[in-house]
Amino acid sequence: MAKGFLWNEVENLKCPPISRCPFSGDKGSVQVFADKLVGMETFLLRDPYLKFEQSVLTRVLYKLSASLRRNKHYQYLKMVEKTLCKLARLELVTAVSHVSSCCPSCKDDSTGGAAVLMPSRQLVEFLLVKLVGAAELTKRTISLCAEAFMYPLNRLQICFFHS
Repeated sequence: MAKGFLWNEVENLKCPPISRCPFSGDKGSVQVFADKLVGMETFLLRDPYLKFEQSVLTRVLYKLSASLRRNKHYQYLKMVEKTLCKLARLELVTAVSHVSSCCPSCKDDSTGGAAVLMPSRQLVEFLLVKLVGAAELTKRTISLCAEAFMYPLNRLQICFFHS
């Protein structure tokens, strides 16, 4: 039986060739699309928190690996670290920059009534698949963080009420 494509294997997805295709629709929607891509790219470039949290978690887990490796809480945190590493390997910044480099800039208004060159459908689909993969990994990270928090909380409640 052939193995299907899973959302957590998005980091192995290869980028299609960077190409453009003509678009003769509404120029306002083209500008909104380009602005959203530039905003997403600047947000991803200026967000240092995810890498910092991943490095802190990696260091803490390394220090505690000898004493807590059989602990369920430690195993949840290890899974959180694994999903954060996968999220970092997605390289969303490069995918967004490939698509935004194909978008016309606001200075290119000299086309008049001619068609505007937009990113190809394959390139936009590639970006959307990367974004869906990042959303699923983020959702998984949040659920694992909640489980990692609830496990020691339940253990504390059991100790308080039984003593």
